[in-house]
Amino acid sequence: MIRRLLSTIINSNKNLTITFGLIIFSSAISYSISEKTTLLDGLWWSIVTATTVGYGDSFPHNLLGKITATVLMLTMVLLIIPAITARMASGLIVNNDAFTHAEQEELKQGIKRIVDCIERENSQR
Repeated sequence: MIRRLLSTIINSNKNLTITFGLIIFSSAISYSISEKTTLLDGLWWSIVTATTVGYGDSFPHNLLGKITATVLMLTMVLLIIPAITARMASGLIVNNDAFTHAEQEELKQGIKRIVDCIERENSQR
């Protein structure tokens, strides 16, 4: 089930973007509650932390904030950033000239007809 969910998220730009946004905003809310800051400050912290910039101008001081930071950092570094990178890379290496499945099947049938014709010719000699 988790594998299917991850596949659904990773294999869609839309789902990946939505997931990224949800993680950023939920982390911002958690941080602003735990550290008693504004939501805007929480959003700033969340983006700086998620992008691994880490200015150090704000950081969690209590347990909930530290747990939020840990989950955010691990999720970004181990899941979201690699997924975004993979989506970009796969977009660069897609072969737009590749045959579709239907075209491949048509080619196989054509080759089979040619081989059958050659074999009939050879057997008549």
